[in-house]
Amino acid sequence: QSLSGNIVTNLTLTQMYWLDIDPTAGDFVFRGGMSAPPQPILKSVGVDGVDYVSDAPNFRMGVKLYITNKTDIAENKYYGKAWAPYVLRGLKPGESSLDYSLSSPRQWTNVTFKITGLLNNGKTSLSNRDNWIPLRWFVFKPDSFNEDFVTTIEVKDPFGTESPGYSAGWYDWVMKNGPVPVFFSWSLDTRLRQFPVEDLKKENLYE
Repeated sequence: QSLSGNIVTNLTLTQMYWLDIDPTAGDFVFRGGMSAPPQPILKSVGVDGVDYVSDAPNFRMGVKLYITNKTDIAENKYYGKAWAPYVLRGLKPGESSLDYSLSSPRQWTNVTFKITGLLNNGKTSLSNRDNWIPLRWFVFKPDSFNEDFVTTIEVKDPFGTESPGYSAGWYDWVMKNGPVPVFFSWSLDTRLRQFPVEDLKKENLYE
C-alpha cells in the first residue's frame, strides 16, 4: 500500500486502519501535497578551524496532510470536518506509533511516513515507487502538524555521505555524469527502514 506525491485519494481499508479511521463513518479521502517547495539550506562547515559555507545544501520543505470527507451533503455530520494524521496503527492488535520509542523500535510495525527522493537522471521512472529512495522515516503523533495541517521537514544533502541517496549511488552517478536535481515527495508505506525512525514534529530541522 502507498500514498505518495501530491494527491487526493480514497482510502483503502488498510490505510484507514493505519490512520485509525472508522471505516463505517463516511467516505473519507486523504489529501496530501507539498505546501512549500524544497528550498536549499546552505550549511556552515568547519575545516581546520576555518568556517565556510558548503555548496552542498540540505533541503527544507513543507508537507500538508489531512483527512476529510469528500461528500458535500449538508446533513452529513462529517461535512467540513478535517484533521491531520495523529497515529499509525501497527500490524498487531494494540500496536501504534504512539507506542514507538527509539529504545525499543522492534516492538513496533514497519508502516512509516517517509520523505523520499528520486535522482532526476532521465533513467528512472517517476511512477515506480521503488525508484524513490526514503531519506527520512517518521511516525505520527498528535502534535505532528500545525493548525494548517503542515509539517516542515529538512533532509540532509542528498549526495552526502550521511544521506541514503549516497548509498543508492547518487554521488557516484553525479561524479561520472555531472550534476542533476533530486525530486522530493512523500509516502506512507511498509518499506523497511534503514535508518532510525523519528517522531514527526511540526518542525523537523537540523541545527
